[in-house]
Amino acid sequence: MNLKVFLIMKQNNILIKNIYYMLAYVYCDLNKKQYDCLAVENFEDIEDLLTSILIKGVNYQLKKGLYTDYQEKEDLLLVVRGKIVLQKTLNQLNTGKKQIYCQFDELSYDNIFNRIIKATMILLLKDTKIKEEYKIIIKKYLRYFSKVEYIDLVNIKWKQLKNYYHRNNMSYELLMNICYLIYDRHILSDKQDDNYLWNFIDDINMANLYEKFVLNYYKKHYPELKAKSEVISWNVNSMNNDDEALAFLPRMRTDITLTYANKILIIDTKFYQYSLVKYSRYQNSHLKHHSDNLYQIFTYVKNKDKINTGNVKGLLLYAQTVKDGEIRHKYMMAGNEFYVQTLNLNQDFARIKAQLDDIVNLIKDKKALYYKMMCTQNIGHIN
Repeated sequence: MNLKVFLIMKQNNILIKNIYYMLAYVYCDLNKKQYDCLAVENFEDIEDLLTSILIKGVNYQLKKGLYTDYQEKEDLLLVVRGKIVLQKTLNQLNTGKKQIYCQFDELSYDNIFNRIIKATMILLLKDTKIKEEYKIIIKKYLRYFSKVEYIDLVNIKWKQLKNYYHRNNMSYELLMNICYLIYDRHILSDKQDDNYLWNFIDDINMANLYEKFVLNYYKKHYPELKAKSEVISWNVNSMNNDDEALAFLPRMRTDITLTYANKILIIDTKFYQYSLVKYSRYQNSHLKHHSDNLYQIFTYVKNKDKINTGNVKGLLLYAQTVKDGEIRHKYMMAGNEFYVQTLNLNQDFARIKAQLDDIVNLIKDKKALYYKMMCTQNIGHIN
């Protein structure tokens, strides 16, 4: 996350506990078949929550296999491996020993990511506030890191870690963030405010976290809705009678698709500084919805509802900021219902859950208690 969004978050005073809850839901994505992996509602103590997430993450990595990369090594060998270190080899031969100094690359678990995990687990073992049941698991996991060198977390350049992620180690990214949070909480001074996530917000992508949190919330609490991110095929035929032209169309992937019986709700999550914008330079001009976002959700819904049943609905779900008030707008466009709504992250988590639960009623045909249907006249300046 860039500094600009970090400052927005700081100004908005988003509670740290809600970010932790969101992280807990997102971390369940590592174990897609077991969405009871974290009973997030039961964590009153932040240390418990972070430790539990770390344990789940390390367990996942051990099952998948710890990340290995090539490390440069130098050793005395009886046969040549890699490059010969000439001067050292000559010195060795002069002593009468028939061994060769070689420099070679070797796959190893001993890399920066595994060193950080090891050091963080050792840090938790020394913490008197950590439950004994967690410490027993940590001690067991540490055996798998016996060949990993210990590193002092003080020396870690945390912000530079993002430069070392690639497709083979992307599963470590959130794990490294959790390690940072655990380390950071251990070095907090008593004078620092413990309610906000100042040192971490700028290191995570809040837009992705927000999207995955909402998706995993519905996966965990509403399995009957079959929550998923899906690719929607274009409802179009090539005028050239040639499928090659279709290959040039962009891919449509939803953030979240909920399905109940024959009803479908497509949710597009947005994490912006402003939920509404001005398209005119005049001071008294009316605030409008983001036109690109409306185009996007409209395109998704109309291509999903290929035979125009009206059973597919669209929802733009903005993370609410202090820059905008609460938004609850409903529109009927071209035979389908569209909603624009904010989710206030700066409130008690129970109320966040209530809002997410209420969204389910949009396809379950029940009265939405939280949803105030305000059919506004201005859809937005679509330019």
